[in-house]
Amino acid sequence: MSEKFLGYLIAQETTLFLIAEENRAVTGFLTAKPQPAPPVFEPGATAFVDDFCVADEAAWATTGAALLREARTRLKARGFAQVIVVTAHRDDGKMAMVKQEELSLASAWWVGKP
Repeated sequence: MSEKFLGYLIAQETTLFLIAEENRAVTGFLTAKPQPAPPVFEPGATAFVDDFCVADEAAWATTGAALLREARTRLKARGFAQVIVVTAHRDDGKMAMVKQEELSLASAWWVGKP
């Protein structure tokens, strides 16, 4: 993530930006922003968590889960009905954590040349 894009995210009033720290070092972060959901779902206000990482792959179950729990608590307080968390298929630690946090797999994107 570039410094310019990070600055853009922080400046957005609607973006939730959380940072995890340990011994004065950043160990993870999460951003969530409002996202229109396709009308077929009609879930209500939806937050989109795309920029979400931890410094150490082994920390997904602890640091990553704590960031996600805090985000969900704050987003609920802001009136959101649903959260979408983007995860790469082979990001095993993050995939295990979102399952542990009782999120369900909603879709997968397949990419190819036209």
